[in-house]
Amino acid sequence: MVFPDISLYWIIISQIIGVVAIVCYFISWQQKEKRELLMWLSAGNLLSATMFAIVGLHLIAIFRVIAFLRNITFYYTDKHRDNLHTLIPLLILFVFFALAGIGAYLTWTTPYDAIVLATFLLFIYGLWMRGTHLAKLTRVAYALALFIPNLLILNFMGMAIELTLILSTIIFYIRLHKQRKNKQQESEQTKILPR
Repeated sequence: MVFPDISLYWIIISQIIGVVAIVCYFISWQQKEKRELLMWLSAGNLLSATMFAIVGLHLIAIFRVIAFLRNITFYYTDKHRDNLHTLIPLLILFVFFALAGIGAYLTWTTPYDAIVLATFLLFIYGLWMRGTHLAKLTRVAYALALFIPNLLILNFMGMAIELTLILSTIIFYIRLHKQRKNKQQESEQTKILPR
């Protein structure tokens, strides 16, 4: 199975859009602050939604639009989460769960779509939680699930996007580990130095 019946022009355009999305995604997963992560993710999601719609992966395109809306919502509500009524953040979470379910229902094509839906729901939950670590780990699972449909139609930029997300997350954790190790060594050296 290769790209659906679309012209070479649109395939090239979709792949160029995919390259720009990769840059946005890579920058997003290097962020320590959740709001910056969500801002860059939003840009990447809009671009990749366009790319996936062009190449005919409509479920993934719909999920990326939902992800864009989710990121914008979380961007504005996360900062004020403590001031909101307890049920509002939970309601927002379930609204995005419902949107994902509706999107999956409308574009369901194979049983594999259940895996894509499940990992997308995990990723929504990961972003809904405080901090960025759970979001990064659940995004790796989602990226692995999305790699297969892109592989089946030989969407190289789609595969590259998912691999970039996985590698960017790994790079982030390597950098974080090195920073923590350096801080630990610095604190040990300050204890050793005579006064």
